[in-house]
Amino acid sequence: MRIPLVNDEPSVREAMTAFLVHVGKFDVETAADGDEAIRMCRVKGHFDFVLTDFRHPGPRGTELVRRIRENSPTQRIAFVTGLTGDEMQRLRSELAELSVMLWEAPVQPFELVNSINSLLGE
Repeated sequence: MRIPLVNDEPSVREAMTAFLVHVGKFDVETAADGDEAIRMCRVKGHFDFVLTDFRHPGPRGTELVRRIRENSPTQRIAFVTGLTGDEMQRLRSELAELSVMLWEAPVQPFELVNSINSLLGE
C-alpha cells in the first residue's frame, strides 16, 4: 500500500516512516508541508491513503483535502492532531463533512497501523 506521510518535524517523519514501513509493510513517501504533499499527489497519482499532521506549513486542513482531491476525488485522507477542546470539535465537524479520518495525538503506533489496515480492508 502506498502512503504519503506529511509532517514538518523531521524526527517525527523519520520515526513514523520507519514504523509504517517495517511494521505496517507500507510503501511510504514523505512530505514536509502541504505544498509538497499536493505536488506528490499530482505527480505520482492516487495513493491508498494520505496520512498528515494537521499543523504544518502550507495548505492544511480542509484546504489540503480540497487541493489533493482536485486530481483524485476519492483519495482517502486522515489527520493526526494534538488539538483539544473546541478547536478539536470544530475540526472534527469540518473533516467529517469531507469524509476524512481524524486521530488525536499522541496516537499509538500499533493502533495507527491497525486503524489504517482496517480502513483499507486489510
